[in-house]
Parts: sequence; structure tokens; C-alpha cells
Amino acid sequence: MLDAKALVGESPRWNPVDQALWWVDIYEPSLNRFDPVSGKAHKYAMPEHIGCFSFTRSGRIIAGMKSGIAFIDLDPTVKIERVFDLNPHQSGYRFNDGRCDPGGRFWAGSILEGLERRVGALYRFDPSGRCERLIGEMICPNGLAFTADGKTMYHSDSRLDCVWKWDLDRATGAITNQRVFLATDIQEGRPDGAVCDAEGGYWIRVIRLMAASIA
Repeated sequence: MLDAKALVGESPRWNPVDQALWWVDIYEPSLNRFDPVSGKAHKYAMPEHIGCFSFTRSGRIIAGMKSGIAFIDLDPTVKIERVFDLNPHQSGYRFNDGRCDPGGRFWAGSILEGLERRVGALYRFDPSGRCERLIGEMICPNGLAFTADGKTMYHSDSRLDCVWKWDLDRATGAITNQRVFLATDIQEGRPDGAVCDAEGGYWIRVIRLMAASIA
């Protein structure tokens, strides 16, 4: 067991290459690695907020950060190569939840801190280096997951209390046929991070809000 003491721990990823658990602490900010065999943990300090990441075949990390999407080299020192600028002329934005689809494209959702306006969006960064804004008018994009066969995409909005399901073209990354998969009541909880299992099941964490009373 690891007592991470994270400020906001997110985006847990198991890396089969090095047999280790990786995750981010958005606001510390840091990228973290834990080796369950040795029990050792390592923290890589990041120069800005980091919301999500995925591994690449080359060994680099691709991440959704405050300023945009970037490739990260960790050894011998942390080096950041930003490949997409997120709203460079406006402050308060950052990337939140994201991951790679089975076709090797990196998807990430943007938010405006404060979560009061529908200005968030879902982006797709292709291996060619092209980044496209696909879905807008969101508050807090979250719950992004893909079935192993690459035919279905799920994503949610933690403030709109809804999970959507899309048909995904694995070859092109195009999404079609949006429909509501799950609508939650705020009393039941709000949709947060998610993952698809090997059989195509969609698992999502639901956060229940605690109401405070003042006497």
C-alpha cells in the first residue's frame, strides 16, 4: 500500500512495460510512479498543472497540461515539448481527464477553473500531430474510456451529470451517433473518472456530494 498524500490524485495508469502504477497530482503538480514489487515511489515534479497522460511506444509520456498537450521526457531530467497550445490568449483553462484510444490517438477534455461556464471541450490529438476540437459547450469533461475493440467511446460531464456513448471509427478516430448512456441525479452522485474492462463494460466512479448544514 502507498500513502500518496496527493492534493488531487488522478489518471491512474498501469504500465505493463515497467510493471508499475503511474498517476498525476494535478495541483502539486507531479507525475508519479509506484513499483509494487520494491515498494518504491518516485515523484517527477512538473512545471505546471497536469491533468492526464498516456504512455507512448517510444517511451515518452504524452500529457494534457495547463498550457496544452505536451510530450514529456523524464530521464535524465524532465523535459517538456508542447505540441498543442490550449487557449493561449485566455487564462484559467487547463486539461482535465484524458487517455489514448486503441488506435493510438490521445483524447483530452479542457475545463475553465471555477467550473461555472460551458466553455470546456474534448480534443483529439492524432499521431500525425494534428489536434482537433470535437465536442464543445461542456463544463467538466470526464469519464473518458474506450472499448478494447476500438468501436465505442464513452465520456461524461461531471457538472452536467451525464455520460454519453458514441460510435468510434478506429481507423479515422471519427465519432458518430451520440446518445445518453447514463443520466445521474445530483443526489446519487456526479460522474467522474472511468475505464472500460476487457469485455467492454464501462466502470465509472460516482462522487457523492455531502451537504453541510448551519445551525
